[in-house]
Amino acid sequence: MTTTDANIVASLPVLGWRGLPTPPYDLVTFEFENELAPRSVAYTDGEGHDDVGRKSFPMTARLYFLNTLGEKARMFPDLWELWKENMDGRPGDFVHPILGPLRARVKGAKGELRSTSRSGVIVDITWIETIEDPAVGAVREFILETDPATLASVADTMGAPLGIRYPVSSAINLGGAAFPTPGGGVQPTSLLQAFNQLRGDLFSAKLMLSGGLAQLTGIVSGMIDAAEALKSARAWPLVDVLTQLWSSLRNMAKRLARVARATRAVVLTRDTTLDAFATAHANTLNEIMGLNIQAIRLPVAKRGTTLRYYV
Repeated sequence: MTTTDANIVASLPVLGWRGLPTPPYDLVTFEFENELAPRSVAYTDGEGHDDVGRKSFPMTARLYFLNTLGEKARMFPDLWELWKENMDGRPGDFVHPILGPLRARVKGAKGELRSTSRSGVIVDITWIETIEDPAVGAVREFILETDPATLASVADTMGAPLGIRYPVSSAINLGGAAFPTPGGGVQPTSLLQAFNQLRGDLFSAKLMLSGGLAQLTGIVSGMIDAAEALKSARAWPLVDVLTQLWSSLRNMAKRLARVARATRAVVLTRDTTLDAFATAHANTLNEIMGLNIQAIRLPVAKRGTTLRYYV
């Protein structure tokens, strides 16, 4: 195990909430659970299940508002009061070290005043991931994988001693192909800068037009080829990190492609179920449910209801 591997957690994104200064913390949790709708069949033991989507991530962090740990800020009561004012139920920007950036709401908090820690309080805050507009929920979909920015940063660090670096100009090529500047604008000089340059486009849904994500994926693929060409055991950890980054970028592209698919609306001429409607239009049940959130609550979609489907 290399030194970089042993300290990879130190390169993860810092916990963040609404842009507030972050106090020291030593515990950040998350849970993953799929929503499985049971289907019972008469006179048959057991149940079948339909996968109707992932539940929101619940996330808890233990924060230390202790003045003995603060170097530049007064943790208690100054920083604590600032955080307390931002513990309402309104949505806000949240950064999870593993899950990355997402929208969330504070679900609750539990504090401790200890006799052994007289310089402040220790507080466990629980957030819940939230989707404000179901129509664009898939754009902000996250899966359990390391944040691409973290992987890019680690790859930059591991690749430098081996001479495997992000192309600093379009004239540099890896694997025999020249690489353009992803996202336009200022030419990035590292994988991390290139990804951060695209991140703003990703969350404003403009990346589908720029093609920058596809370009960056191609660059990472070329860097993998260059690292493998070294035929050295020293390059194996780098190949592993670059492969994870390549996979993560591909997953992002797939999720954006789903959002970009054309849809069509139809007014029902008779009562039907979402399952039957999906079959009739060659869509999956999950796709139809995602497009027609308002119809999920009812067992039958009534005549005159407008439903959408992917063309």
